[in-house]
Amino acid sequence: MLISPSVGYVTRPKRGTILLLSGANWHVTGGGQRPVGLTFEWVKMGYDVIFVERWERVDEVAVPPPAGVTILKVSELKDIPSDVVLVYVSLPAPDYNQLVKEFRRRGLPVHYDIYDHWESMFKEQHHSWFQVEWEEELVSLATSFSCVSPTLKEAFREGYSLDVPVIPNAADPSYWKPVKEAKKEAVALYIGTLGKPWEWVSHEALVEVARAFPAWEFRIIGGYLKYTPPENVRQYGQVPHDELVRYAIGGRIGLVPFKKCYSAYYCDPIKAWEYLAAGMAVAVTNVPAWRGMPNTYFEEGDAVEGLLHAFERAASQPLSPLPYGFWSQHSWRARAEAILKVAGLR
Repeated sequence: MLISPSVGYVTRPKRGTILLLSGANWHVTGGGQRPVGLTFEWVKMGYDVIFVERWERVDEVAVPPPAGVTILKVSELKDIPSDVVLVYVSLPAPDYNQLVKEFRRRGLPVHYDIYDHWESMFKEQHHSWFQVEWEEELVSLATSFSCVSPTLKEAFREGYSLDVPVIPNAADPSYWKPVKEAKKEAVALYIGTLGKPWEWVSHEALVEVARAFPAWEFRIIGGYLKYTPPENVRQYGQVPHDELVRYAIGGRIGLVPFKKCYSAYYCDPIKAWEYLAAGMAVAVTNVPAWRGMPNTYFEEGDAVEGLLHAFERAASQPLSPLPYGFWSQHSWRARAEAILKVAGLR
């Protein structure tokens, strides 16, 4: 069994190994990506996880991996443990597909977890890296599927004649408990990347809503605005995911200011789930998956006008307690179990 020297060995119940071919590095966005959230839960359930990443690695990861997790680059993946029970793939890529072919020859189940409409996203962001043939090949090889939103489900029904179950993103409510229990103030948060080339976030909307509500404090966590913000905006740059709580204390409204684009249309932003887990209202534009969600104020169309309207509604309405049992259905644990069930391991 491959064990990272920095992790060591911990005795615990063992159900086998999940080989995870990730679409995001462990450190990306401070460790808040879907494959990372699933990994933590699978380890708690008794699985070891080999977390394979294909992008250039930074020297330090933002969230330390727990015991039972080995983080490898594709080139470092040599000896595959004999107890692998599932291959989880979240990105179509030539090197991943070659690995998947070998795993299928060995009779291993392969689960393709779709959390972006890759073709549309890469074209829209003027990025030539992705080729649709890679996904067509992966779809032909996978033995089970899931996707994060109803719009992605419809896209795969139309494109591949597949009825893909929707398993949305989630949050860890225990992590956000200190924010949820703290007194709510006139504080709004944006958590997430603001960097290139992924430009579906409207910087202008964030600036204009801060100008329109000068009595509120706006905290930008994850990057810096490309426009000069008003004085009631605080910018903190990139923050490791396990340090977000201290920046979020007092937060009452979480912002998802997405432009009207394919990247927003197909997505299910993790930040929105985390705002809910922190006991905040959500002001969101152009993400259909979040229309009708609890404590959520959705607008479609121009991002600036939409965010202003959504924020005004959120600020004028009292926060409602989420339905009993909400997080038993929408935690990362629930998502990790749902994927294993779809893949045939439950």
